[in-house]
Amino acid sequence: MTCAATKHGTASAYTAHRCRCATAREAWRLYNKRRREGRNPQHLTDSTGATRRIRALVALGWNFRELARRAGYSRRTVQDVAYARRPVITLHTDRWVHDLYEQLSGTPGGSRYALIVAGRYGWAPPLAWDDIDDPAARPNLGDVEPEPTDDYDPVTVGQAVEGRLTYAQIAGHRPDLVETVRRLATRLTDTEIAHQLRWPGLHQMRPNGTSRAANSITKLRHDNGIPAYQHRAVIPHPAKRRRTTQAA
Repeated sequence: MTCAATKHGTASAYTAHRCRCATAREAWRLYNKRRREGRNPQHLTDSTGATRRIRALVALGWNFRELARRAGYSRRTVQDVAYARRPVITLHTDRWVHDLYEQLSGTPGGSRYALIVAGRYGWAPPLAWDDIDDPAARPNLGDVEPEPTDDYDPVTVGQAVEGRLTYAQIAGHRPDLVETVRRLATRLTDTEIAHQLRWPGLHQMRPNGTSRAANSITKLRHDNGIPAYQHRAVIPHPAKRRRTTQAA
């Protein structure tokens, strides 16, 4: 029988991807056995090297979606590593990041958006590292440091306005967030903007009946001189008003 799972051979593949291959069943058995015995089934390691490797691939033009597809993991998992959301990671994660880096570190990815992200955060490409795993090491970016910019990226903003990017994906660069809200405020209320961008605090209600997310957007608009969306009153056509009056 062919296994239809997208991930195979590990305990997480057994639980999250419903893989029932022999290797996944054995990994799940060992996981539970070690847990019952009080042993840590997931050995951890510092995330520095993995984080730098993902960032270096992004700096080569590999976007998160393509990296996730090649690794067989979700884009969120790849982003968690890239943005160093955890100081330690499992050895399994460290290994697949290392393997992915070995496959792609010599090949440009071709994603303009990935290059924009890497430039925005100052992420170094593979050749800038002498020892990518050494926490004390610093990348060699040459004599010219990238100049910081306060300009928004039109590609990022355009995707956010179309609903293809969320708050979490654009909040790292303030000008992108402000310009996105500026454009959306021409046709959406603050609450509607919060829903489209999946703004944090969307379901946390304030005493005034609005969400924390909507209040944050209102403050952002005020701080940046962005007017609120004004609903246009619908005025009935005169002929319709006459018919309504006659019917009454």
